[in-house]
Amino acid sequence: MHSGFFKKTTTFILVPSTIHPPATDRGSIAVGEGV
Repeated sequence: MHSGFFKKTTTFILVPSTIHPPATDRGSIAVGEGV
């Protein structure tokens, strides 16, 4: 359940990270939580 959510979130963040720099911060948090 969580794995899928984090996986989707991580992918969603990694892709638009270049377009939305602020999203990188949220991505880092999501990745940290996932790991």
